Amino acid sequence: SKVKDLLNDTIAETRQISRNLQPGSLHQFGLMKAVSDLIVRVRGDGVPTIDFQHFGEFEGIDHTVALNCYRIVQELLQNSIKHAKATEILVQLTRTENELALLVEDNGLGYDPETVTKGMGTDNLSQRVQFIRGDISIQSAKGQGTSTMVTVSLDSRPPATPAQALSPTS
Repeated sequence: SKVKDLLNDTIAETRQISRNLQPGSLHQFGLMKAVSDLIVRVRGDGVPTIDFQHFGEFEGIDHTVALNCYRIVQELLQNSIKHAKATEILVQLTRTENELALLVEDNGLGYDPETVTKGMGTDNLSQRVQFIRGDISIQSAKGQGTSTMVTVSLDSRPPATPAQALSPTS
């Protein structure tokens, strides 16, 4: 009985890891639905209220760009939940003809972007934004919350190679 319970727990954990590696809803339904599913999964007791808004059509986005945008939203959302002590978080996706904008904003503690210790999540975020040739803007101040905007051109440029993403000249 114990072995069977352990095996069932292992299977459930493996499925969760697999879903996190490549969200099925992203592949099947696209970025907007995948982000919506992510928000549904993280909502719960002790989690700030999350308002999800989306504008525009999200079909036809390159899969690599969509996966990295999903991961960017996931990281920003986790940062707000984990560090900001926010009561409200806004996640907004906006698609225009040639651009995708991701906004994650919270009413939490905020921080001084010049003096905060950068962690692995921040580095991953910067590398993902560079990889998809995007731009990132972070507005934050102590006691004022944090607003992070990532914009990605949807022209025909492919994502950067890993070497280009890490290069300071790209």
